Amino acid sequence: MFRRQVYSKYKDNKHPACVKASRVANSLIKEARKNFEHQLARKIKDDRESFFAHARSKSKTNVKVVPLVGRDGDLISNTTAKASLE
Repeated sequence: MFRRQVYSKYKDNKHPACVKASRVANSLIKEARKNFEHQLARKIKDDRESFFAHARSKSKTNVKVVPLVGRDGDLISNTTAKASLE
């Protein structure tokens, strides 16, 4: 019976212990994210790829180039052919 009462207290999200643990966890996550992004910014000259990968992951848009029409009217979907198309 005692176990069930203790479990039901800590199952409640509004219990003071749960609120405190959540607040501590959120602050630790925020600090870790800040440190990670700071390290990425400091190492941008050596490792540009990971910086831009992180920035791209935070973007909500996904830009893609649709198939283009060549001079002869054919659809071009190959990325290298799209880049060389005039």
